[in-house]
Amino acid sequence: MLKVLLLLTILFCSILCHAKKFKGQVFTKTDTLNVMLVIPTHGWGDPDYKQMQKKIFYLTSKGKKYGLKPAEAKEVRFKIVSSKGKSTTIRMLSRVPRMSLNRLDVTELAFVKLEQDGFVKVFKYWGGERFTSQIGPPSWKQIYFYQKGNTKLKRIKELSFKKNMSEYFNDCSSLVKKINDLDYTYQEMRQVATYFNTNCK
Repeated sequence: MLKVLLLLTILFCSILCHAKKFKGQVFTKTDTLNVMLVIPTHGWGDPDYKQMQKKIFYLTSKGKKYGLKPAEAKEVRFKIVSSKGKSTTIRMLSRVPRMSLNRLDVTELAFVKLEQDGFVKVFKYWGGERFTSQIGPPSWKQIYFYQKGNTKLKRIKELSFKKNMSEYFNDCSSLVKKINDLDYTYQEMRQVATYFNTNCK
């Protein structure tokens, strides 16, 4: 029992002890709040976006930590600065990352990281999948989604990349041709969105 408590303590500390404070903004349906965010980080200092998907913490005016859920906000935004001094704005938007997890359709809201903005957006989500023959906990991986306008998020799987992309972007013949000609790969989803937003909309 003591070993279990020790392991839980180490796990809890690994999540909470590695955190940094960032000035940020919380966008609700009716207001914009300027807050001090408490962002979980990896050991090397980069934000741990997977830990932020279900709840993002910030300090209230009384200094208390509040866990903001995706249903309470449209977006959370903050800036990070690299070791070379480059500033990057991070945007976590409240969306439903529809995907198959243990043969169930996940429909809960989550904070997903915006990778590319525009009419066609690209989101990154850290999700778990369990394959038919897999035993034990699901395997966690980075999963990409597209969103056209205000439609539902569309997951593009790597194994069926060309087929899924051709169907999803069938309203832009020049882009479909590039996809079928293998001008784009799964790793170039942001470039695909840029092409559509520039040439097709």
